Amino acid sequence: MVASNKTRTFALNRSRHRFSSARNAAYQGGPFFVYTIMNYTKQLLTLQQQIDILKQRGLIVDNEAEAKSILDTISYFRLAGYWRLMENDKLNHVFKPGSHFTQIISLYHFDEELRMLVVFS
Repeated sequence: MVASNKTRTFALNRSRHRFSSARNAAYQGGPFFVYTIMNYTKQLLTLQQQIDILKQRGLIVDNEAEAKSILDTISYFRLAGYWRLMENDKLNHVFKPGSHFTQIISLYHFDEELRMLVVFS
């Protein structure tokens, strides 16, 4: 069933009762899902543009080539959760003075190792 051109609605056809009768024969029981197809308005940023934004916000990036490689592997938004601790202004995403990209990566790797220790112990 399509509610609009951007919203799709689904109902699973499962009866709650074992035996059907005239009263529950048309019952469309079960979970009901609605999801919306989103249109993204923001354009993709290149790795260099991502680094430039971080530098404009006050992050110190010592090795841009290494930062590009890391952003390409880990991703900007995955690392965002780790650099939130270093933000002075959470609304405008301005970093505290002396914040380094290498500190964010160290924190990411520490968390990765800690998760492995917890999962496999």
